[in-house]
Amino acid sequence: MPPVPRFEVLRRFWEQTPHSCERPSCLRALAAIRPGAMAAEQAESRRDCEEDALLFAVEHAPGGPELRCRIAELQEFPVESEELRAAAARRFAGGNH
Repeated sequence: MPPVPRFEVLRRFWEQTPHSCERPSCLRALAAIRPGAMAAEQAESRRDCEEDALLFAVEHAPGGPELRCRIAELQEFPVESEELRAAAARRFAGGNH
């Protein structure tokens, strides 16, 4: 049986981990291994409960209407951290959404 590629192992870990605090590290690892193959993970991280996962999505997710809407929400949502709101405002202002 051939070995399972590291990307697929991490993808399974992302899908199955019961610990939300592990997802941001998994996102960074997936991006380091294969940055262009993370569409599902990036889309899901836009609504993650972990701030680091949200920050990753704001900074790295490919643009589109859903991301633009989510960034607009995040930049003005008072319960989010100043760092996350600032990142969302930068992305929104930069037009890469």
